[in-house]
Amino acid sequence: MRCWIPIAVLLLCVPLAARAQGADLPPISPDRPDFCNGADIVPPGMLQVESGVSYTAGSGDHGVGVGELNLRVPLSRNVEVAVQLGTYMWDVADSKAESGFSDGALGCKIRLFDGFPSASGRSPRLALVMLTSLPTGSHAFRSPRMQPQVTLAADMDLSPDASLSANVGVMKASEAGERYLAAYGGASLGVALGGAWSGFFELFAWQPGSAGGTTRSVVDAGLQLLLGNDISLDARVGRTTGDGATSTSGGLGISFRW
Repeated sequence: MRCWIPIAVLLLCVPLAARAQGADLPPISPDRPDFCNGADIVPPGMLQVESGVSYTAGSGDHGVGVGELNLRVPLSRNVEVAVQLGTYMWDVADSKAESGFSDGALGCKIRLFDGFPSASGRSPRLALVMLTSLPTGSHAFRSPRMQPQVTLAADMDLSPDASLSANVGVMKASEAGERYLAAYGGASLGVALGGAWSGFFELFAWQPGSAGGTTRSVVDAGLQLLLGNDISLDARVGRTTGDGATSTSGGLGISFRW
């Protein structure tokens, strides 16, 4: 029953979106596959769906996630709501296998500043992203307490072919019944590779990475392919270190709007 909460919220928000005006819209701008959220808002009158699969392998454990659904609904030119449905997880740790849905999440993004026009685009662009997890997951993956977080997202066009995204934020996390405060942040460099292809390189970190833990950081890189103006495919690989664990991950995804 809990898994339907994010879906119900989405259905309530859809009628609030205004009708899109004109066809001259910028290309789709997903909040994936990197960890950094962008400052862009989905154009009014459109819905955007982002989804993917991922694989993670560490010392003695591995896991697969299918879904990663993020549904973005604009309420105005400067505000959108995000509904994240739980990802279906298969995890194996110390020869013990568990499967089920992770928690969903509900949030919003508010555009604070849309940038100054320049030869390379509009810079900088700023947005505030507020999100909280919802206790909707399966027993093995559910956190009984909501985990709210607030992120300041910034985008800057460095040239017509390069851009920089940066995030800094704080969250009230929960692990094994223990509550703790964690800060996080990172930067992602995006580069046009020619035609419909682009790539990114990212550094991101959390402090601490777990309750009573140390800094956890990730280095990842990936590719994106635009299919027309409204569909994007992505692929990524990354390496996570620190906080007593090391793992390698990879994933594939698709985002589309209509």
